[in-house]
Amino acid sequence: MTRCGKMQAAAQREFIAFVLSKYVEGGVDELDESKLSGMIHAKYHTIEDAERQLVDLANVRETFIQFQKYLYQQYAA
Repeated sequence: MTRCGKMQAAAQREFIAFVLSKYVEGGVDELDESKLSGMIHAKYHTIEDAERQLVDLANVRETFIQFQKYLYQQYAA
């Protein structure tokens, strides 16, 4: 993985940690996909800043959704 790729992966992990903190604060409703845009704005203030740090916002959306599947799998097991 390139240095840029490592930085992007670290930024995505940081964003997922941010999402988790909102989940802990507000409950399961915070994981609703409709809240993703609001979380991006809360964390990065603008879409441009989010794109600069996360690079691929479509990938962030996919990570957000896949993370939830993983989270719920852990509780179902």
